[in-house]
Amino acid sequence: MITIKELGRRLDVESDLMISIVRESLTEFNGQDIFEDTQLNKEQFNKIINRGSTEKAIRVKEEVNEEYFTEALIAVRCEGEKQLVSARELHKGLEIGTEFTDWMPRMIEYGFVENIDYTSVWFSKLKNDFAEFNGNVRSMSARGYSIDYIISLDMAKHIAMIQRSELGMKFRNYFIKCEKKMVSQEQQMLELLGSIYNGGQEGVAASKQLTEIEVKKATTPLLATIEEQKPIIDEYNDLMGSDGLTSLDDLAKMIGVGKNKMLSELRAIGILREDTKKYGGKVYRNENHNMPYSSFMKYFELKVLGTNEYTGKIDKKLYVNAKGIRFIKKRLGC
Repeated sequence: MITIKELGRRLDVESDLMISIVRESLTEFNGQDIFEDTQLNKEQFNKIINRGSTEKAIRVKEEVNEEYFTEALIAVRCEGEKQLVSARELHKGLEIGTEFTDWMPRMIEYGFVENIDYTSVWFSKLKNDFAEFNGNVRSMSARGYSIDYIISLDMAKHIAMIQRSELGMKFRNYFIKCEKKMVSQEQQMLELLGSIYNGGQEGVAASKQLTEIEVKKATTPLLATIEEQKPIIDEYNDLMGSDGLTSLDDLAKMIGVGKNKMLSELRAIGILREDTKKYGGKVYRNENHNMPYSSFMKYFELKVLGTNEYTGKIDKKLYVNAKGIRFIKKRLGC
């Protein structure tokens, strides 16, 4: 989406006149209030811009369609002056048949250097969390973490090219556009800084415009991250009840381990009780087994489900509250 104000700026048209042009071009705005921050979608933008045939209109059409309405093939994140890509996302986007853990080392052998072209990270999608590598791949996998590589845009471009496929070329061209877009934006910011230095009304306008660019630059990666993490957040919310409580089974799913293993670790670190007895060579669990010690009850809630019609005993189930989830994940190093 592009605002009327931004479109007017690119066409060198005052906001009031641009609003009038929008009203004339788009019948859907009849009878509605339109402001300079009103946003236009791709179809609306093209209807307006197609009315003009000047070189500027043609250039603005190409720039805006590329900058605002080109579908992102993959998330490109900015850290300072660096543009970065997830190697796992690139592997998925390129539709590589080989397993990622076999494919990526082969890509690195093309002469890429660690901590310059790429860095390795361990990430859990379910937990939306990074973790330091503990030296044991099996242990990291058991905790729900998988290896990824954060690679430079240059490395991503080279990897896409050496695939020698139509998809590879598509990704390579997309990365080149991302590079050009960043250079173009940096050039625009330098020009605005020059106007600010010169002062006057033009300097005031340039200062405001530069602030808007910087805000957009800072928030775009955040919005992309929020959209990217939405399925994870939705999955997390599905595991949480409407009362903010989650069962031990669902907590184990969040953490990415088996329920029995999780309970064993919680008993080992003294959060849950170990309450069993042996009789006739068998181990029997008392009703306090896997119940929290009193000092940790603030992280749990015990719900009464009803009376068991066969045994006559009251059935209870242990739940964890939101504070307890954070506490347990921290204690288990997740």
